[in-house]
Amino acid sequence: MINRKTDRNKLFSLLILMVVFLFLLSGFTPVKTITLPLTIDYPLLRSLVIYNAFTEPDQTVVVLNKNDGCIYVVLSEPNFSEERSQIRFETKVQVRVGTPVKEKCFMPIKWEGYVVFFQKPKIDSKTMLLSFDTMDSILYNKHRKPAKIAGIVWELVKSWAYDYLNSIS
Repeated sequence: MINRKTDRNKLFSLLILMVVFLFLLSGFTPVKTITLPLTIDYPLLRSLVIYNAFTEPDQTVVVLNKNDGCIYVVLSEPNFSEERSQIRFETKVQVRVGTPVKEKCFMPIKWEGYVVFFQKPKIDSKTMLLSFDTMDSILYNKHRKPAKIAGIVWELVKSWAYDYLNSIS
């Protein structure tokens, strides 16, 4: 007499073995990140960023204001374009850095010019929100020439600007 239960177990084991074998032969590779081309409408992006992130008068945002303006960073008038396969995000910048002592600000240094942020877009796989990682920045004076001395001041405050820009989505 044929034992049906034993035959079913053998058949099931054989089926599992075949699935595993096919799985191994299929060349299965783990999930990996891929890069896809992304077309961005820069005027639309500018409008969205102004609407969501540069909400103060004259398209400005105060990125940092410590000790009643002794340490202060304002970005304004954002513009977007493409450069070196990255997003080129240019904005006016006003920086003031002093030494706060009690209620006074000693030796404040003020600087105005432009800053260009180079960013890479990314899409959150869970929320499908577009955001940007700031990779680098370059400072320019009011005449859009490279600003060297201001770079020292910028190094003191740029982390706040990066954090703010990276939070935009």
